[in-house]
Amino acid sequence: MLACDGDGLRARVYQAREQVFSSVKAECVPIFLTEDGLDQFTIGGSGRSSPTGTAAPRANSQLAFLAVVYCWAHLNIQPFDHLDLAMTAIFRMWIGIAECLFCSTERLDAAIRSVVYDVTLRSDDLEFVVAARGWSQCISFGSFDLCKRWFLETASFFESRFDEASAIGSEMIKAISES
Repeated sequence: MLACDGDGLRARVYQAREQVFSSVKAECVPIFLTEDGLDQFTIGGSGRSSPTGTAAPRANSQLAFLAVVYCWAHLNIQPFDHLDLAMTAIFRMWIGIAECLFCSTERLDAAIRSVVYDVTLRSDDLEFVVAARGWSQCISFGSFDLCKRWFLETASFFESRFDEASAIGSEMIKAISES
């Protein structure tokens, strides 16, 4: 991201895509979420730039989902294999969003371009990276007090977004549960 190495990032992301979603055909129709279904759940206002909804959505790095799938690949986790054990709405939502992102070359390439070249969300993306590194360090130190402190500091960063995110998350979980 900071090195602006789009080709290197694309290679790593596409390798993760192949490993995690190899059983799902590229350019597939996602089984849990559709493009329209995903686009209706946007924090911070409409994902469309016009009131008619005809303009392209604003680019989003989807950094959290790039990271989740990258981690799944490196841990040899096949999320679809775990559906029998964890068919909760939350797990379906995570898989569904990741699947929708990774099964669309257009959407995946837009996310990669955004994470590398679009600085609009860079400060949020960097906060995500710092938080992920912090969580990793807290866990490696094995300190519950440190984990609690890090959690509270992370929560304060997102506090202004909780109400909107909770409402949208509840709507999304309801829609997924009904699908």
